[in-house]
Amino acid sequence: ASPYGELAYMNSTTATILLAKGDSSLITDSGCTRTCLCKIAYFIHIFYCDPVVIKGISGYVTVRQKGTALLPVTDREGNKVEILLQDVFYHPDGNLDLVSINDLNDAGWHVQYNVGDPRLKHSVDKTIVPLNHSTDGLFRFRKFVTRPGCADLSGLVLEADVSNPVP
Repeated sequence: ASPYGELAYMNSTTATILLAKGDSSLITDSGCTRTCLCKIAYFIHIFYCDPVVIKGISGYVTVRQKGTALLPVTDREGNKVEILLQDVFYHPDGNLDLVSINDLNDAGWHVQYNVGDPRLKHSVDKTIVPLNHSTDGLFRFRKFVTRPGCADLSGLVLEADVSNPVP
């Protein structure tokens, strides 16, 4: 048992290398147990939650906000696709947006690490979202499209959502 309480693992060596190179992509990480984003623009609903300590390769980080995120990406044909993820951690001081494979699976997306063609495939409508391969189980969403009209809400004071307590 950790003295830090509930832990979620969010990092890998490659994430640190990408961070050092200044990569700002959405990164899928097979070692990441929960999605953790540092850009507020991805969130369509966010609230304060009980603190959760995240263990990464460079130490521990405490997250105090989570919500529902909408990730705009591009499918194989160049069309915009929005991936909706629930219970996503928000860490405004983070430097990397890590997307959990588990969270993608929960949202109906299956990761296929085909040699030369890594991708996400939706379980219902069969939409394919290509991924760029990095190393050590990390993949970037290809042809990332920024959501239009997203205001920078980083200075917004959020109210706790008491109707959805953290389990």
